[in-house]
Order: sequence, then C-alpha cells, then structure tokens
Amino acid sequence: MISFILWTITVLILGWAVFPILFRLFPNLTDRGYALAKPAGLLLFGYLYWILVTFRILPNGWVGLASVYLFIVAAGILLAWKDHFSVMKEWAGRNKWWILFIESGFFLLFGFFAFMRAAYPDIIGTEKPMELAFINSILRSDAFPPADPWLSGYAISYYYFGYVMVAGLIRLTGTLSGVGFNLAIALWFSMACLGAFSLAFNILSKISNPNDEPGKKKRPGFGWALFAPLFLVFTANWEGLFEALHARGLFWDINGHSAFWKWLDIEELNVPPATPLTWLANRPAGIWWWRASRVLQDYDLAGKSGGVIDEFPFFSLYLADLHPHILSMPFVLLACTVALEFYFKARSGKQYRIGWYSYLRNWLTGGTNKTITDSEILMPHSVFWSGALLFGGLAFLNMWDFPIYVGLSSAAIVLGRYISRGWSQKRLIEFLETGLGFGVIGALLYFPFYVGFSSQAGGLLPSLAFFTRGNHLWIMFGVFFIPIFTGILTITGTVNLKKIFRYAIRKTLIIVAGLWISMIILGFIFATVPDLLVRINPALGASLSAAAGQFFSIQGSAFLQDVLLNTSLLRIISPGGWITLVLLLTLVWGGLIWLRDTNRENTLEVTQEGNQRLETRLYNPLPFVFLLLAGGVGLVIFPEFFYLRDQFGTRMNTIFKFYYQAWILWSVAAAVLTYFLWTKGKSWKKWTARGLLFLSTLAGLIYPFFGFYYRFDNLAVRGLELDGNAYFYSGYPDETNAIAFLQLAPRGIVAEAIGGSYTGYARVSTQSGLPTVLGWPGHESQWRGGAREIGSREPDVKLLYQTNNWLEALGIIQKYQIRYIYIGMLEQNTYRVNEAKFQNNLQPVFENNSVVIYEVPSQLLSPDSGI
Repeated sequence: MISFILWTITVLILGWAVFPILFRLFPNLTDRGYALAKPAGLLLFGYLYWILVTFRILPNGWVGLASVYLFIVAAGILLAWKDHFSVMKEWAGRNKWWILFIESGFFLLFGFFAFMRAAYPDIIGTEKPMELAFINSILRSDAFPPADPWLSGYAISYYYFGYVMVAGLIRLTGTLSGVGFNLAIALWFSMACLGAFSLAFNILSKISNPNDEPGKKKRPGFGWALFAPLFLVFTANWEGLFEALHARGLFWDINGHSAFWKWLDIEELNVPPATPLTWLANRPAGIWWWRASRVLQDYDLAGKSGGVIDEFPFFSLYLADLHPHILSMPFVLLACTVALEFYFKARSGKQYRIGWYSYLRNWLTGGTNKTITDSEILMPHSVFWSGALLFGGLAFLNMWDFPIYVGLSSAAIVLGRYISRGWSQKRLIEFLETGLGFGVIGALLYFPFYVGFSSQAGGLLPSLAFFTRGNHLWIMFGVFFIPIFTGILTITGTVNLKKIFRYAIRKTLIIVAGLWISMIILGFIFATVPDLLVRINPALGASLSAAAGQFFSIQGSAFLQDVLLNTSLLRIISPGGWITLVLLLTLVWGGLIWLRDTNRENTLEVTQEGNQRLETRLYNPLPFVFLLLAGGVGLVIFPEFFYLRDQFGTRMNTIFKFYYQAWILWSVAAAVLTYFLWTKGKSWKKWTARGLLFLSTLAGLIYPFFGFYYRFDNLAVRGLELDGNAYFYSGYPDETNAIAFLQLAPRGIVAEAIGGSYTGYARVSTQSGLPTVLGWPGHESQWRGGAREIGSREPDVKLLYQTNNWLEALGIIQKYQIRYIYIGMLEQNTYRVNEAKFQNNLQPVFENNSVVIYEVPSQLLSPDSGI
C-alpha cells in the first residue's frame, strides 16, 4: 500500500510539472493535454535520466534520478510562473471539476488494476522473467547502456526505454522490483485509459455534424468519451462469446460433429466441450483465455495450419507481460493527440510547416526570413523538438510504432491542408518534409540507443498463402466493425452512400489490386531470380536459392503455378476478409472526400478593428476520426499482402504488431462514431444501429467478464499480494537466500544452468540483476537477429560444470570473465556437475542446504579483464 501511494504521488507531481509545457503545445485542445500529463512527464523524466547516465553526466542511482526529477519539477514551476501563470490559473479555475475527474479517475483506475494484479501477481511464465531481468539489470548496471542480463559482455539489444522508466520509478520510490513490476502494469493501464478518454474527449468537444442545421450545433458531453477506454482496454474480441457457446455445447450433434465449429476454425473449440456443460468458459485441457489471442489461423499451400498472434490490450494486461506493446500504449495515444493538434493547425487554411525547414530553405535559396509569408504557419521550435522527442521515444519504446505514428502525424497535417485547400502535389511534399523531419531528428535524439541495437527484422516478404479469413477477421474486429460501418452511414446518411461509393470505390480497388499484383510479382521474383543468379554469381545465387527455398517451404510449395495462381484462387474462394476491408476502405475514403465537400459550410469570415482580417473556422475534427479509421485499415490490409521478415518466417509478428495498433486507433474512432449512431438518425434505422452496437459490445465484454470472474475468484485461495516474486520466496527459500546474497555482492558475471525459453532457467540473473553467460538462447537470437554473439556459450557452460579438469574449467572462466559460479538444484538436474574441481581451487562465498556459490578471485582472471 505504501508503494502504491508513493507511485501515485510521484507520477502526479511529475504530471503537474510537465503540464505547463503541454498547455503551450496544445492550444487547440479543450483539455490542453492535462489528461496526458503523466505519460508526458514520464517520457521527459525517462529521457533525461537515460541520456545523462549514458553520457556519464549523472550516476545510475537514486541521486541521479532525484536530480532529474527535481530539475523537471523546478523547471515546470519556473515555466508556469514566467510564461502564462495567470492564463493557466484562469483555465484551472474554469476546469476544476475536469481536473478532479481526471485525478480521481487516475487513482481509481490505478488502484483497480493494482488490486487485480494483487490477486495473481506472480512474475512467472511467458516473457515476464525477461522483463524482470531487464528491470533488475538496469537497476544494477553502473552506466547505460545497461548490461544484457542474459548475455554477459554485451549491452541490451532491445527497445528498453519503457524499462528505464519503470526502473526509475522503482528506485526513486524505494520499491521492490517484484512490486514495481505489478505497479507498472497498473500504472500503464490507467494512463492508457486516460489517454484514450482524453483523445476522444478533445475530438467530441469540437464535433459538429455537417448535417446539423446552422445555429443548432450541439457539443456532446464527455460521457461519450468514456467509450474510448471501454473499447480500448475493457473490451475484447468476440472469442469470449464463442467460448460460452462452446462450453454450453451448442451446435454439436449427438455424435460429436459440428459443421459450425469446423467452419469457425478456432483451435481448441473444434473439439466437443467437456462436461458438465455450462455457460462459463472452462476448458480443462487448456488455458481458456489464451485462445482469444490466437484466433487467426494461417494455412500454407499444403494445408498445414500455423498460429498467428492477434493480441489485444485487455488480453495483454490480463496476461500482465510488461512488454513493449503495453509500455508504448500511453505514448502512442499521446502521439495521436499531437497529430490532432497538428490537424487543427493545418486546418486553419494556412500551411503548417516545420520551422527549421523553412529557415533552411530560405538559406539555401538565398532568401530571408521575410519570404516566410502569412500563407505559412511555422511550427514553433518547441513544438518540433517536443514532437521529435516523442516520436523518437516511440522507437525506443516499441520500434514498430515509430514509422506508424510519424506517418500519422504527417498525414494529419496533409489532411488539414486537404480539407481546407484540396489536393495537389504540395500535399505529398508536406507529408515527406514533416515525416523526414520528425524521423531524422527523432532518431538523432536517441542515437546512443541505435549504436548497440540489432534486430531480427530483415525486409519484406510476400504473404502469398497467408491471408485472414472473413470469419476470423470479424471475430477479431467485429466489436469495431459494427460501430464503424453504422457510424459512417449515420454521419453521411444513406442518401449519400451512392455518392461515397462513386468517390472512392475505383481508387480503393486500384490500391488493393496494386498490392495484390505487387505481392505476386515479388513471389515470382523469389521463385525465379535466384536460379538465374546462380549462372552469374554462383555463391550469391546459391545463398539466395537457399533463402528462397526456406521461404517457399514455409509457404508450402515452390511450384510457380502455386505462386502465381493458386494463392490468388485461395483468396478468391475465401473472400470474406478482403471484401470487408475493401468496403471499409471505400467508406472511409469516400467519407473523407464527402466531408471535404461539406467543409465550406463551416467557414465564416469576420473583420475586427484595425483592419485585421481574420478567418475563423469551426474546427470540425470528423476528418481526423476518418484518418484514424484509415490508419487502422491500412495496418490491417498491409499484412494481407506483405509481412516483415524475421526469424519465424511467417507473418505472426507482423499481424501482432499491426493489429494491435489498429485496435488502438479504432477504439478511439469507434467511441466517436458511437456518439453519432446513438444520437443521430431516424426511425427503425436508428434503433437497428443501436441494437447492433449493443449486441456487438456485449459480445466483446463477455471475455473480460470471464477474466475478472476467474481472477477475483482466486482471492479466496491466495489472498492479496503485490510482490510478483513472493511465489519464488515461498517456493525456493534456499535459492531466495542465495540470490539475496548476490544482490548485495559486488558486480560480476554469473555462471548458471542454461535452458530453453519460457522456463525457470536464467532465474539467478533475472532475480539478481547480474549478467549471466547465457540466459534463454532463443530470445537472445531473436533480439540480435542471429546467434553469432552467442557462439559456443551453451556447450562451454555445460563443460564448465561437467569437466573434471580444472584447467579446462579455468579456460572457460577466463573466456567469459566469470566471477560467481552458482550450483543449485537446477544445475544439478541439468548437468552431471563435477564440483570437486571447484572445491579444490575456489572458496565458496555462500552455502546453504541446496545452493553453493563459488567466487573466482581476480588473480585467476586475465589481467585485462573487466566487468
């Protein structure tokens, strides 16, 4: 409870300190960014802490953290006092109930999910040990980049910015890392809720329906914005509904056959349910809640199925892996809010450009700053650098988000210009100059991160055999498709449907056909070019042929007919997915054009004293909502034709990362559209739309209901506990004492047993924060795009424990600069440990019933050794 209070106060003050910056950055937003102050404060806190420790200006410790924290607080007070204190005070007076609502909401949401984590806090299974290892390594490292806890001698090769923030809060508040892990999950949950709510509120507060009569425009209340966090983190896909139907035994005949469940094709639901039949998901043969994140099934050309990851926020938070896609969520919503502000600026009708670009252009062309006319609004340097800091931070948080949200923000500027001025080639130039500006400067601000970063990603592959079936797509996103389709039709009116289709259907089909043809061409190149290169460059040709052979093995066939014909035929005979996406893209695109045509109705010119001519507009943000929809559509359509190459060889990760971001964008857009379909429209159409919305949302709430039911039902058995390591303390007391010794011992590399991913191996380095020779080999290979750095570590450690030759063991010790040799039950069970060589040549520095730790004296290590 004390740690929860300390975290609450720490983050609250940090948000207040940063709000003067947001107040200045977001003049067009109703809440001036107040609800997003906490993630903005954490971003600045994390960046300053990381960059100053990286350049050895501050130590990695409490003193360094406290210095950064106090600097931000002092700077915030000074900025508020010198810049616009009276304006902020007046705003706070008018919005005191809003401030109270946000802070009360934060406290309740933070407390609720902390309570949920306390019901099942264990940091065990999936990738939780990896994340805890990163946090403890950051806490234990002398400087940044932090040591890789699972590959001694190397720095972390992963996007670890979120773990820097979490570790900073842990150390600053004096929290145990096991407690901080679970508090971080709860904190990020609450910030994501408020971020989605704030974005939806800032859109809805400026909404006016183009079909409203002049002078009768009504602004929706903030209650409608609550649908955004509801859709984002309290709603799931429809798999929970089918769990209930399956558990009840519906659609099965007496012989255990079911055409429905065979057609639905969800693994584990295609077999008869266990008895007794019930309405509660209760499959004893598996973890019922896991299947919702694996709804999609990809089939290769040979008919072999492969699972695809389709996580969504509630699943991720329920699982409680503190993974980058969770850690980036509040900052992604902050980036969307920045994009909304950019849209409002560009919508003014003037050209909203990056300031430094215009000055550079004038310098190169020999012009002066006077050539920057009233037709341009220069992006203030403070706005540009703040945006670059945010967008660059997204890459450090979750690399996949960087290009997505730089692109979204650039598109927001282009959209504002398009709505006010129409389309021209200048829009493309504006997009490129904004994207390049934020992309390049954002990367430079985080340059030290890229120096030691390597990735498994390596180009694009055609998604020939792999595509999403319509039933799976609707189970995954049906909770959004209903409000999106009905909401767009409600806004535009069915009378405009024909016009919208005429606007956009041809261009939509051209885009989809272009992607389809490009995929086939790339597949044809993969099938033919390597064999041609063999004649020109045998070595290169052989290498490419091997890679192409592996690719087509994953696809299930290497025959040219399959590549050029059968892959497309499979898509044509299963059209549900791509037809849905074509219709959705057509409605979104056509709706944008229709909104642009109605823009002139919202323009009013007034003249004030001093012959100053001002053009004011009702900044209707509906086009921005359509931009969020379009971004989501693009993210879902892209992996239907291409996916990013990685070690898995399939589109599993691409679907995971892209669908996740589409869920975030659509959750906000669906909340806004819900307002329209619930309050607009007439007669039976209105009630039909309401009924569909109610049923689809109810279906999306079934899975969370089951999750909460089973999670809190566990309280009677376990009680409440926030420390995620408590299970380890009670289950492994000898190991707990040994690791506690290492946590206080001088830094050094640890030798421990090596084993597979998602197991109990690497527990010493994970818990102590000291680097081990090798942790989970599979994960290290993923992080580094190969096993070159791993080398012979796994057999070397095995030899270290098993050999009876001290000199042979000493050679391995010197090779990896091992300081501590850990022998526990896992080492005894994994290797045939020959301990005599250690007993005869080393002194044990810790020993109890089942664990002994030997320390290697420095004189036995090579003279130039170092940790």
